[in-house]
Amino acid sequence: MNVNIAQEQVIVKWVSKMTERVLTPDRSLIDYQTFVGAECLREIHKLAQPLKGAKVLHLNATAQGGGVAEILKSLVPLMNDVGLTAEWRILKAEDEFFQVTKAMHNGLQGNPLALKSSMEKTWIHYNNLNAESLSLNGTYDYVIIHDPQPAGVLRFLKNGNGHDLKGHWVWRCHIDLSTPNLNYWSFLKPYVEEHHAAIFSKEQYVQDDIKGFRRFEMAPSIDPFNIKNMPVDDEQVLAVLKRYDIDPERPFIFKLSRYDPWKDFYGIIDIFDILKKDVPDVQLVLAGGGADDDPEAWSCYQQVLAHAKGKKDIHAIWGHNGVGHPEVNAFRQAASVVVQKSKREGFGLVVSEALWKGCPV
Repeated sequence: MNVNIAQEQVIVKWVSKMTERVLTPDRSLIDYQTFVGAECLREIHKLAQPLKGAKVLHLNATAQGGGVAEILKSLVPLMNDVGLTAEWRILKAEDEFFQVTKAMHNGLQGNPLALKSSMEKTWIHYNNLNAESLSLNGTYDYVIIHDPQPAGVLRFLKNGNGHDLKGHWVWRCHIDLSTPNLNYWSFLKPYVEEHHAAIFSKEQYVQDDIKGFRRFEMAPSIDPFNIKNMPVDDEQVLAVLKRYDIDPERPFIFKLSRYDPWKDFYGIIDIFDILKKDVPDVQLVLAGGGADDDPEAWSCYQQVLAHAKGKKDIHAIWGHNGVGHPEVNAFRQAASVVVQKSKREGFGLVVSEALWKGCPV
């Protein structure tokens, strides 16, 4: 087994406050005409016209790692390009908060772990702190709250003094809520119901007991101009494969995701063991990393290494978390097949990315 450590690249800059503002690269909608056609762009501009000048805030937990950051990196500048005034901020919190929110993430996706009162207090504490740091006073027409981490901000703003909350608040859920641990869902649900609307990636993720607001289904999507989705010349591909000791003359299976138990790295390694008996030349490349709000990623990676120990032709790579590394692009372009075996998945952008690159999944 080969273990490679790649340094993660930082692609955003910060403006420090309690909540931190993420500065995004410019995007122009006209550049996408090649992919979607002129008629689609005209429809988008028509839909955006009544919202021209509307001030929009996206609030989530991290600017790096995972699908939410991937989406916002492109969505926020495109919203600005069509005439809205969009801004992206992230929560600021200590590690204890992210330990709790990762447990909450797992619980909401069905893990039977216990929800302790100390965990509830930690979540409430940091949501309250970040609510106090948001000087809204009618600043935003729309506030999009992404996932469970900042779901309490609206409640604590309402309870605070001097805040004009005339805007529309939307909770955007990017996780699989189809079979939640009811202890976690019962805790989160009242905070979610404070919002005016909610958006889910799939209809099956909507909980029937939600009351008080409109619900929408909206699948997330990839950006063809992200560096990891663009073509790479053969010379660059070969250089990357050589760098990571992957034999370009033999087929390899590629897996990309955060190192997270829900992604089922163990299952993939076990299947690879079976396949190896019939296809002895095959290689397996596991590439992943973490996210700023995921304290479990490194320990999960260590467990994957332990599970793969002594097995031939498995390349476990740390550092690629889907933030645009050229190596990811090269791996996907050269792979014989991409495998995605998540037990729970909010959507799975890596599936769309592989298909976009013409690689079977």
